[in-house]
Amino acid sequence: LSAHSRDSIGDFSAVPRVRTPTSIRKKKGNPGKRPYNKREPQIKAGVPEMPGDLDKDGAAAWKRIVSHASKLEVLTKADCEMLELAARAYSEYREAQRQVSEDGATYETEGTEGQRIIKSHPAVATRADAWRRYKSALVEFGMTPAARSKVSTVDVSEDDDPESKYFH
Repeated sequence: LSAHSRDSIGDFSAVPRVRTPTSIRKKKGNPGKRPYNKREPQIKAGVPEMPGDLDKDGAAAWKRIVSHASKLEVLTKADCEMLELAARAYSEYREAQRQVSEDGATYETEGTEGQRIIKSHPAVATRADAWRRYKSALVEFGMTPAARSKVSTVDVSEDDDPESKYFH
């Protein structure tokens, strides 16, 4: 980026880079040969309990994500909030999509001088925002084509398995 770009968006060093969990790094491989974090908390795989107040679309999204993420072996009970955010974002997306389908993507209004103005329906922005949040959550669980292409299965050697020192 040019110096002008840096000035307009701020100092890059102030934005921390999100660390990839060791379990995902092991599945992706380690091309940089950087050491794994041996002190990272280990959370056992498991399925969190679905919130009871999810609507039909949210519950369907929850079940679909749980089904796929469980097969990828990336889901733990600690993922409850991320799953809930994904399910609620999908629900908001579906509701906004229904509104756009019923009312159209635009509406007509009158300007201050009586001129005809065509504006975007507010549900269009709501739909786009909800989709971005849903897609972001899917990426976290390795459930988009691009995210999935970065994950591969690997055998865990005894050196990498935190339980190996306790069970032989």
